[in-house]
Amino acid sequence: MTDSTVKIALKYKKLLPIGIIHQPIKGIIPTVEKAWRKSTGDIIIKTDADARFPVNWIKNIVSHFYNDPELMACGGGWLSWDGNFVAKSLMRIAFPVGDIFFPILRGFKLLVGPNSSFRRDVLVRINGYVSDGSDLTDDQLVSYKMTKAKLKYKRFNDCVNYHSSRGWNKNLSTFFRYTISAIYPKYYPEKSV
Repeated sequence: MTDSTVKIALKYKKLLPIGIIHQPIKGIIPTVEKAWRKSTGDIIIKTDADARFPVNWIKNIVSHFYNDPELMACGGGWLSWDGNFVAKSLMRIAFPVGDIFFPILRGFKLLVGPNSSFRRDVLVRINGYVSDGSDLTDDQLVSYKMTKAKLKYKRFNDCVNYHSSRGWNKNLSTFFRYTISAIYPKYYPEKSV
C-alpha cells in the first residue's frame, strides 16, 4: 500500500465495523474477490480509495435494493472531483456514449467497478470475480456474468460518486487508454497479474 488508506481506515475502526484484509496477490480482481468473500453484509458496495461520495450515496443504493426485490446489483455514474476542465468534460460524456456503444460492442451494459453494489447472494450465484477464462476487467466480468444469468442490474442518477482524475490532468492519454480498454480489455492499465 503506497497511500494512507489503511491509516485513515484505522482511525474509524472504533466507530465502524471496519476490517483490514491483507492481500499478497497483486491486482484488482483477486483483491476484490477476497474482500467481498471476507465481508459479512447482505449488500456489498464497491468503490475506490480516491472516491468521494454525496451524503446520501449509500442511503440511495440501499433504497433501490429495498424498493425492488428483483434488483440484484446497482450503482451510478462516476465523475471527477479534481480533474481539469477537459478531464471532467470527458467523464460527463463517457457514460452516455458508453451506454449506447458498449452493449453493441460487448453485449452487455456496464456496471462501473468503483461505483457498484451487489446483493451478497448474487455474487455467490455468479461466483463473484472468479474469471471465466475471458480477459474482461473486474467490472466487465461481473456485468457480463449477471447479463448471462439474466439478473437485473442498473445504474441510477442518484447514485453518482466522484473519483480523482489527477493522473489524467497532465496526461490525457491515460483517459484514452482506459476508454479503449472498455472495448479491448487486454489494454487495461490495471490488469491483474
